[in-house]
Amino acid sequence: MIKKKLKYFRKFIKNNDQIDNKYNALKVAIITPDKDIIPDAETLNPAYIVFDNYEIILKWNRSLRFALAVCTLKDKFKNEL
Repeated sequence: MIKKKLKYFRKFIKNNDQIDNKYNALKVAIITPDKDIIPDAETLNPAYIVFDNYEIILKWNRSLRFALAVCTLKDKFKNEL
């Protein structure tokens, strides 16, 4: 996984105007799911920007599928507690 500063990837983010500029220096990477998980993945759609938390999850479980599932699933639990 090649990491670059978030500032580099901003031009590819649809809602980049909603991201505070203070995060521009964060090192991030772009990942896409396997095409057998998500149809049309070979077109790089969807693509995800991942931060250090993705690598932390991979230290616990080396499955790329698991890490992507954890990172996307967390968005489903907003205000649920």
